[in-house]
Amino acid sequence: MDKYRCLVATIVVMLLCIDDIQSSRNPINLIDNGYETILIAIHESVPEDHRIVDRLKEIFTDASGFVFQGTFNRTYYRNVTILLPNTWSDELREAPATTERFDIANVIVDQPNPNYGDNPYTKQTKSCGELGDYIHLTERWLVDEDYSWYYWGNPGKVIGHEWAHLRWGVFDEYPTEEYEHFYYDENGHVQPSRCSEAVTGVSLDIYDGYKECNKDPSSGVLPDSGCRFFPKLENNEATGSYMYANYLDSVFTYCHSSDDLDQMARHNRLARNKQNKQCCYDSAWDVMLDSDDFAKEANPPRDILPDTFILVVQEVELRIVLVLDVSGSMDDNNRLDLLLQASTRYIGYTVPNATWIGIVEFSNDATILSELVQIVGVETRKELIEELPDDAKGATSIGSGLLAGLSVLERGPGGAAGGIIFLISDGEENTPPYMKDVVDLLVQEEVVVDTLALSDEADEGLAKLSDATGGTAYWYSESDESTALHDAFTDTITSRTSTSTDTPVQLASYKTDVEGRDGIFKEEIYIDQSIGRHTIFFIFWEFGSDPVEVVVRDPSGNIIDNQSGTYVQNDDTNTIIIQIEGIAQVLTEDPVPFREFGRVTSGGLFQVDSGVYIPGDDEDLIPPE
Repeated sequence: MDKYRCLVATIVVMLLCIDDIQSSRNPINLIDNGYETILIAIHESVPEDHRIVDRLKEIFTDASGFVFQGTFNRTYYRNVTILLPNTWSDELREAPATTERFDIANVIVDQPNPNYGDNPYTKQTKSCGELGDYIHLTERWLVDEDYSWYYWGNPGKVIGHEWAHLRWGVFDEYPTEEYEHFYYDENGHVQPSRCSEAVTGVSLDIYDGYKECNKDPSSGVLPDSGCRFFPKLENNEATGSYMYANYLDSVFTYCHSSDDLDQMARHNRLARNKQNKQCCYDSAWDVMLDSDDFAKEANPPRDILPDTFILVVQEVELRIVLVLDVSGSMDDNNRLDLLLQASTRYIGYTVPNATWIGIVEFSNDATILSELVQIVGVETRKELIEELPDDAKGATSIGSGLLAGLSVLERGPGGAAGGIIFLISDGEENTPPYMKDVVDLLVQEEVVVDTLALSDEADEGLAKLSDATGGTAYWYSESDESTALHDAFTDTITSRTSTSTDTPVQLASYKTDVEGRDGIFKEEIYIDQSIGRHTIFFIFWEFGSDPVEVVVRDPSGNIIDNQSGTYVQNDDTNTIIIQIEGIAQVLTEDPVPFREFGRVTSGGLFQVDSGVYIPGDDEDLIPPE
């Protein structure tokens, strides 16, 4: 028996809510000592204030000089882009955004993190020497100069500190645990943890009126737990390190282990800190020298610090062209039916209002089924769904589809730059033009191409195309367990929006064999009290199998089933859609499970996607019929 035909039913339960989802970060290039394509993005929740942009320009210009000096004249910031949210006016905008997005930014300006307040920090989840995720800054740290200078010192040096976390994967050289504040040196003397050892200061007990402590380091007796070392703010001779005390006027570099460099910045291998623990006692500069930025004598020192160029761009409405493969192989394994199923949900429910959508089909050549149409309500969604293809035949000319998608973007608002092509294909291209024939043009026009490979037979060049254009490559294996098809469609939206009101978020996705569960699948979905408007459950079962029957029960025990007005079943696309009216209830007591799925009349495999979707006003959802 064909392995795909053994699936009797597939149900997807998807819960969508509003949030931002992280993806891989914006790549930063280093060419001839200069960092290019550094992306700073401001979240839409940050109130519009020109001072934020002014301070970003000032701070990153200053930081370029500190990084230049700290790396011994080997790197600086050449090009920086600041991305404004589309909720701000266009007064500060110098150009529209193209491929820039908040979710991939290297530096974000957002609300204070509850754990860190206004403290600048770098999200750093990987091991020593590996890239961090992003630097987080807040409005107050940027705008309130007296505040930021008092608590953190020169903001340019602060960025030099965070940049080392982000770019080179080094760690803090100050103590972060109570037991780390002092250590024994090679002579058995008690020393304060610092880098370099040239940093001078005084030890005071913060629990005992700031009285001097550790008065006799040679005694070999560790001081009381409240003893802390305070570097001298004036007349300090230490030049390192940014990772220990970047606020000192004398500090202008990172700690190193070289006998040939300034010994006032020499690494302290005995100090108790994250850098020594995470990097096997290597200095920050040693770790940096192993990076691609400096390895094999790359980017040698230069004499003069060049200027930093900063461009301010602004988010624009999403413009997406679906480029759909309708070649003959799409008839295999119900691929075209699955594609239409996913596309219908995508247009009808996933895409936020104000998004522009176009549709292209391709086989031997390409046909434009719809120019860019802006989603403004139910009717435009329905009209676009009606344009989806319904027949598969012919060869595979991916290049033709891409060129047609490009032409749709060119004729749309704003031109091609920054537009997105979402290409879905199941096979290898066998008819010109080919992807290699058009990729340079797409890059030149600054068009992003997301690709979804349907099956193992899909062309390997799809992933390379996405990589070349700054898009995302997805793969649906057609396995019994995979939910990647619907997940990919959702991610093309959730990964590109910073908004807290218009972005669907998938909270759950299941695919399971109901027959193996005695014909019943039961699952609970928990929704945070801060979300829940426009909660929708999507249930899909396999083509060629009997329909499934679904029951949803809320925390109060109320039932939604096929007799309810908000339960819609479409046997053409093998889809059940269940909308929760108003705001979904939040579970506050134990007795009744929050959500219960999956009573089926015929056993088999099912997939369920459950989510909360907030595209705008209530009337902008496709209502039950």
